[in-house]
Amino acid sequence: MGALLAGVTIAVPASAQIGGLLPGSQSQVQQQVQQQVQARVQQRVQAQIQGQVQAQVQGQLQQRVQAQIANGIQARVNNQIQSSVDQAARLALRARAQANNAAASAINGATATASGVRVDVNADVNVDANAAIAAQSNRSARANSSTNASLRANANASVAPMEITSADVAAYDSIFGQFNPLRVAGVVRSNARARAAAAADTATGIATDVATQWAGEAKAKANGAFAEAIGGAVAASNTAANGAATAQAESTATADAQANSALAIAGVIQNNVDLGALIQVAARQRRAEISQIRDQALASADVELMAQADVMESQLDAFAAAQAQLSTAQSTTAQPQETASAPTASTQPETASAPQSNDTTVR
Repeated sequence: MGALLAGVTIAVPASAQIGGLLPGSQSQVQQQVQQQVQARVQQRVQAQIQGQVQAQVQGQLQQRVQAQIANGIQARVNNQIQSSVDQAARLALRARAQANNAAASAINGATATASGVRVDVNADVNVDANAAIAAQSNRSARANSSTNASLRANANASVAPMEITSADVAAYDSIFGQFNPLRVAGVVRSNARARAAAAADTATGIATDVATQWAGEAKAKANGAFAEAIGGAVAASNTAANGAATAQAESTATADAQANSALAIAGVIQNNVDLGALIQVAARQRRAEISQIRDQALASADVELMAQADVMESQLDAFAAAQAQLSTAQSTTAQPQETASAPTASTQPETASAPQSNDTTVR
């Protein structure tokens, strides 16, 4: 019994010790598990946060890069548009100046012709009145005819057809599209040799007109049997014929040289073409086309088509603004020139009236 009791007493402390160790080991295991779970959760959270931050940073960088690229492209496009618009506006201004020069040359030619007719009539009267004065008037008539011929030559030279380049045509294509006024039939003539031949024909025609006029005057004066008048007219006729031959030869000789330099020239605008009126018509047609495109864009909810219409309209507006700016600049610079040329214009009627006063004294 004692031995059994002793065994029992020994077994009880051992079980008690084992029972005392279990709670401590469980707490350690739980702590380890909790630490592992927390570590995993933290890793996942950190990974998610890092992923979100990286995505945001990458998105911002991409947006900035795309914005810079878009701004650069837009700037280049705007520069190209502005360059085309400025070039088109300069061509329109040149065309208007060309038309003004043609009108002024026509007026000057008509005035010079009328003055020549007055002198010729007075010369005929003087021939019937006095032989000596008739010879003097005949010389004055020849000199005046020479002046008229030079005036007509200068007028024709000042209104020579205006050349346009391929860049001009491209600029108008970008602004007016299918309604480009430079592509209208009959507006542009693209043949360098034809231009040279036209210049030669013009020079020949001027010289022929002068020769015919001088020959007619000589024939009229021949009725008075004045050798000086007849000889002067014949000499003038020969001079005019030689001038015509020289002009023809020079024009033919320079045709080949002009052909090489005109390769970059798309053509010439004829003098009888009103480019300003054609531009106004093309602008109205282009705006009507833009309106149709916008209607289509609204009906189909097409953003790109609407943007295209906006660009087309901005080109037209920029062209109109450039035209107005150039016109204002030209009018500002032209005012001092008009003021300076005013005294010269006032002296012209006095010069033209001088032969009439002489004729009055003779009568």
